[in-house]
Amino acid sequence: LEEICSDSFSCSGIKEINIPADVKKIHGSFLKLCTNLEKITVSEDNEYYDSRDNCNAIIETETNTLVNGCKNTIIPSSVKSIGVKAFCNSEYKELFFGKGEPQLELIEYSAFSGSGLVNVVLPESLKRIQNQAFDYCVDMESLYIPNGVVEVCSFYNCRKLKMLKLPFGITSINGPLFSKCDLLKEVIIPSSVTEISKNALKELSVRYQGKKGYWVEHFYDIEGFSSIEYVDGDISIEDQYISFGSNEYSIENNSVVPSVNVYYKDIYLKKGRDYEISIEGNDAYIVGKGSFFGKKRIVEEKSSEEPTNGEKVNPIDVKKVANPISIKAKKLKIKHKNVKKKKVVIKKKKAFRISSSKYTIKFSKTSGNKKIKISSKGNVTIKKGLKKGKYTVGIKVVVSESANYLKTVKKIKLNIVVR
Repeated sequence: LEEICSDSFSCSGIKEINIPADVKKIHGSFLKLCTNLEKITVSEDNEYYDSRDNCNAIIETETNTLVNGCKNTIIPSSVKSIGVKAFCNSEYKELFFGKGEPQLELIEYSAFSGSGLVNVVLPESLKRIQNQAFDYCVDMESLYIPNGVVEVCSFYNCRKLKMLKLPFGITSINGPLFSKCDLLKEVIIPSSVTEISKNALKELSVRYQGKKGYWVEHFYDIEGFSSIEYVDGDISIEDQYISFGSNEYSIENNSVVPSVNVYYKDIYLKKGRDYEISIEGNDAYIVGKGSFFGKKRIVEEKSSEEPTNGEKVNPIDVKKVANPISIKAKKLKIKHKNVKKKKVVIKKKKAFRISSSKYTIKFSKTSGNKKIKISSKGNVTIKKGLKKGKYTVGIKVVVSESANYLKTVKKIKLNIVVR
């Protein structure tokens, strides 16, 4: 058996399934409506799929995509995406993640459609939710979508959903997103939204995390919502990443004004909508607006000279802090037959998760088996002859000093399984 097609076991009464070693291709939703299914395993000799950490699910090894689950699935933290119809029409009632920080970035088309989910908290790593992902979740009462998600799905026939806060990051609401959501009365809309279709908010109470003037100017033709309220933001501007423009500063109204780019995660913030720049004495601040609150000092002007329009003023001193970059090692699984007679080289991007590629980073090994080498660029070399087993490698990571950040040293551990 090399391929399992869609609907192959749909509506069957099976309680347990094992995917043999020879299977090379599995199409989504082949276990749809198998409400009695309790246990899923994959042969350890399968090169294409696995059921890591006894998760009761089928995971495509190369892409870290969860292809099919059941009511007892625990989603491993290493999973990057929930595949098309992975839990469609299942008895899955609560989103469980395994040990470690979840790395989930994508929920694909109809992934949880018709499932038994009730109270859902999606992880902060999530970026996209494809359409119909939660349609027909008739028992779902609450749903938390983290800020930073830039694409959201429709919520058709989510009858028990009462309130929904849309995440900062989405730019458009194309309705109808909320058809047959009978109890849904209130939707919170972030200031990142710049486009709303005319019928998207029909009969809903709207809370807008932005300024009244912006709403009036851009959404004057939206009809059908029952009421609107303008509220302050809920994301601290102090936590956001700031980089300097090519000129570093300009002169505005006889004040030195830093030329900066401000980001929430990977989302570029808009001056005037999400923040303003305030000059207080010799200090410059980013001040939150819309979905953001608080303020953050950016620079301190060292010159005692009074600046005049058009002049350059010497110089602006950037207050440097530790680099907030995140570097985490993945858990590597290597087949023993691959290292029995020759070395195996694993590239940096497959061995580590690094939140930004903007900085110079050097790796060095501090402990671990002699047959495992780490290059300064982060490539992992496993020499031939390494025996089966579990190995832990200590690694020191040095992030070089940059225009805005100090030199930063991090210590991490890389886990390798040879089987």
